Amino acid sequence: MPRDYSPFGGRRVNTADSGVPSRLLCAVRAPTKAGTTRFALTAPKENGILFCNFDRPLRDNVPDLAKLVGKAELIEMDCTNWLRGGAEDVQARAKKVVMNVKNAAHQAIKDGVSTVVIDKATDLHDALPWAAFGAAEKVMRSGAKMWKDKTPQNTYWKNFLQPFKASNCKTNLVLVHRTKDEYVDDKPSGETVPRGYEDIAYECTVNVELLKDRTIEGPKKFKLVVTDCTFNTTIEGDELSGKMVNFADLAMLIAPESEPEDWA
Repeated sequence: MPRDYSPFGGRRVNTADSGVPSRLLCAVRAPTKAGTTRFALTAPKENGILFCNFDRPLRDNVPDLAKLVGKAELIEMDCTNWLRGGAEDVQARAKKVVMNVKNAAHQAIKDGVSTVVIDKATDLHDALPWAAFGAAEKVMRSGAKMWKDKTPQNTYWKNFLQPFKASNCKTNLVLVHRTKDEYVDDKPSGETVPRGYEDIAYECTVNVELLKDRTIEGPKKFKLVVTDCTFNTTIEGDELSGKMVNFADLAMLIAPESEPEDWA
């Protein structure tokens, strides 16, 4: 007998679904100049890309931008302005930029935009305590405990990510991170982790690391390593290299039943 749990928020899952996710939440980490922006711009763009840019302007960062994006609509948000000007109004500027990013990203989902990119999510994360607490000197006068309070950052990321995780969401998300050394029992493990929201690995469909071998010329110098994947754990540790370091090849590695046009 069919059971109805909808009054409690339950929904029946069709286990005969194709096995192709409707979108991917991808956390990317990499050292400097390892091709993260270029990788992000290979994400689906049929209905446009919203690019929240905390870095250099795209045209300065990606010389062959037109070739990479083609005729797709590319909306670039300048998210660096909170760092400009005097320290006395940094809190107001930080508040404005973090709210603009969240509101624009959620509007992009409603508008059916193909992909939202945050480059770098590390910088967005760094802006959050400034938005919550203001200038560093105010924080220090209030006590170091306030500066260490992660509640504003954790709450922001939970609210930011929730619409992307909804079952009816079709918008992909790419979060680009800087890296930091991983420590286990106060000792470096030799591995790196994303610098930013600590739970990002649990929140995303897939976590990848981009690497660049500067002794090699051409596309072969780039490599992508899948570090975690909740949708397909069998690919953890797999690598893509050269021209295969792009969103579509990663997506088809995650979901072998998908086709290139699923990620156009």
